[in-house]
Amino acid sequence: MLVVEDNLAARDALVESLRALNYHVLAAHHGEAALIILQDRRGEVDLVVSDVVMPVMGGIPLLRGMQERELDVKVILLTGHSFEQRLSDIPVGKGSLLRGWLSKPIQIEELTGLIAQVLEE
Repeated sequence: MLVVEDNLAARDALVESLRALNYHVLAAHHGEAALIILQDRRGEVDLVVSDVVMPVMGGIPLLRGMQERELDVKVILLTGHSFEQRLSDIPVGKGSLLRGWLSKPIQIEELTGLIAQVLEE
């Protein structure tokens, strides 16, 4: 799993929480770094959990970059309420890289439930 979050404290907390649940977790601080990791580790990452708003490259451009590079990795986006409308225009579910999104602040139980559901698909 790859966590993409520009806020160091939030990224570290999320990574630690997921590792405590026995997930193998990599981390990136923006979308461009995530694309490099995904290309270098093609086939090794089965899920990306990404913030939407980040410097350099946010979550939506990351999603598009993954599609352009044919990186077949499921994605969950984490967003503030102001972006819900923009996300509603992006296809979600099977057949799409985007498998779900959650509004911040997230509850780790809600995220881990969605992660389990997405990984079972």
